[in-house]
Amino acid sequence: MTQQAPNVPAEILKFSEIAQDYKRHALFGNGFSIAISRNFGYHTLKEEALARGQLTVQEAALFDAFGTVNFELVLNRLYDASMVNGALQIQDNNLPLARYDVIRNALIKTVKDIHPSFSDFDLKWAARAAQHLQSYESVFTTNYDLTLYWIMGQVEFAGFTDFFWSDGPTFDQFNTEVWGPRAKVYYLHGALFLFRDKESSRIFKLKSSYYQGLLDSIAATMLGANIPLFISEGTHQQKLAAIYREPYLSHCYGALRKCRGGMVIFGSSLGEADEHLVDAIGASGLNKVACSIYVGNRTKDELNDEISYIKYRLRRVLNRGGDLLFFDSTTAPLSYGYEDP
Repeated sequence: MTQQAPNVPAEILKFSEIAQDYKRHALFGNGFSIAISRNFGYHTLKEEALARGQLTVQEAALFDAFGTVNFELVLNRLYDASMVNGALQIQDNNLPLARYDVIRNALIKTVKDIHPSFSDFDLKWAARAAQHLQSYESVFTTNYDLTLYWIMGQVEFAGFTDFFWSDGPTFDQFNTEVWGPRAKVYYLHGALFLFRDKESSRIFKLKSSYYQGLLDSIAATMLGANIPLFISEGTHQQKLAAIYREPYLSHCYGALRKCRGGMVIFGSSLGEADEHLVDAIGASGLNKVACSIYVGNRTKDELNDEISYIKYRLRRVLNRGGDLLFFDSTTAPLSYGYEDP
């Protein structure tokens, strides 16, 4: 086992030390995208949404009142306010829910508006990441951006499948059997390039003959009446309800619950808004879970606190006799800019 820096707990390993037994399924959270571009951080999203007029000063004041830049937390509070007002029969003219819709839509539009361009993408890293992911049985992501799409594009999507192979391409819930050894890709919360057709209600995926053109196609489609498949509800209960209303998302979530063996979790805090993911992992047959930890200049106590929190969140894995390990995120091929030592 490699000697660690003084601030790094012994529990945090190198990815190479856990890869063989844990590299079957992968789950990406927002930390994966933030490492590629700080634009995906909540602070940037909030400031850009305000600057671009997606949020008014009144909506921005809600973030300040709650002392947060986290969209999900503000959405959560607005939903709770509406529920309380309803229970106490307080007339609010649906104001909390109206603000909820404005802030949710601001998040969707701002993520699209500030998305990094393809020309800024590290293609050499993306090609290595794609080759790494090809060996997984399944890849799950809660991220809305184009990063994973662009990664797979570096190998022309060879070795991957995302179930959008029907006409359109659209998703057909009655045609989901995968033949051959391909990594199955699941967009757990939707994505910028997934839309619901306004007439048929089927979910379709945007494609483009050139990568930067995909952002242009997304912008044009958003101007129409098609509805983006983009789960940005505040609470995990709302997220789960939205997932179960949509056959494609239900398919993805069901696949997560059916995972067996090992899983690598990269860039996910597994916070309260992710309770539905924690529940799915707990209900699954996963018995070897490895979670990434970003070390940076954090203290040993801070790192130990994060480890303890994740152990608590994934206690069902431990309670059934499973293994839960941790690795330094910068030592994994999936870390942006990673180069083989």
